[in-house]
Amino acid sequence: MSILVVIMYAVIRIVSRVQVLTGESRAQTEIYESAKIFFDIIGQDLESIVVSNESGRPIYWTNDTGNMPTDMQMAWITASGIGTNASDTDPTSEVGYMLIGNDVYRVNTTISDGSDWDFISDTETWSQTPAIGSADSEVAANYVSTLSIRCFDSAGTELTNTTDSVAPAYIQVDISLYDRRAAVIGATETKKSIRKFSKNFWVARGE
Repeated sequence: MSILVVIMYAVIRIVSRVQVLTGESRAQTEIYESAKIFFDIIGQDLESIVVSNESGRPIYWTNDTGNMPTDMQMAWITASGIGTNASDTDPTSEVGYMLIGNDVYRVNTTISDGSDWDFISDTETWSQTPAIGSADSEVAANYVSTLSIRCFDSAGTELTNTTDSVAPAYIQVDISLYDRRAAVIGATETKKSIRKFSKNFWVARGE
């Protein structure tokens, strides 16, 4: 009888451990899937960046904190088409990414947004317009610990607090994600589950 109890206990321990490992594996898979989806979205926006240094009709990008809403890391014009309406007469849109709490928001303003659409008529302050509440926004990633969008020229020099009508040579995006299950357990487990992802997006129209 005692041998049977020991065997049953061992089986229960094994099953319990397998369930834990399966849960951890599923959690890691979800983190990697979230990172892939986020990079797919921001990658389309960055690789479709629209700039112009034509005299009298400049089109800018900016990461100048003085020219953007609080928490926004970069704002630019994109031709990705994400978030535009089928009825829009212009397929481009103003877009920006911001980390608020533990969510990354993709803020989008199109020609159908009327007075909020101003990157051509107001070239100096257009990037101040896209913000939560005054434009369309959607969550691009959940359970985010950190987000960094850094711009560089062709020599590898970082472009900080910049507003320019010439696109960066490449943009480095770093994001740290954590397991949603760990977030329920507590800060220690959340920290243990954090995974950092980094990707460079090269812009053909860079310097």
